[in-house]
Amino acid sequence: MSFDGGASAPSPLDRLTTVHGRLSDLKAVWFPFVFLQPQPHEVITPGRRLAMTACFGCYTGLVWMGLRYFNGEYPTAREWGVSMLKACAFFAVWFRLVTVPLWNRRARRL
Repeated sequence: MSFDGGASAPSPLDRLTTVHGRLSDLKAVWFPFVFLQPQPHEVITPGRRLAMTACFGCYTGLVWMGLRYFNGEYPTAREWGVSMLKACAFFAVWFRLVTVPLWNRRARRL
C-alpha cells in the first residue's frame, strides 16, 4: 500500500508475470507448435506441458543435430537420440519452473 492512499505498486513477481505473458502471447515464440498455445485465460495442464516438452524438445534436438550434419559432422544415431533427450530434459525443467507457473498465475488472474 502506498503512503498517498493510492494502489500499491506491482511486486517484482507481478512485473515478471506481465513481461512473460506479453512474450508468451507472441506466435513466434510458439512456432512451429502454435496449436499448443493456450488462450491467455487457460491454465497449462500437465498433459499440455508434456506435449510442449516432447514437441519443443524433439524439434530442438533435431535442429541441433541437423546443423551439425550440415556443418560436415556426421553424428551417430545415438548422438541424435541423446541430443533429443537433452533438449527434452531442458524444456521439461524450463516449462516446469518458468513457463507453467508464470502462465498459470496470469491465467488465474484474468
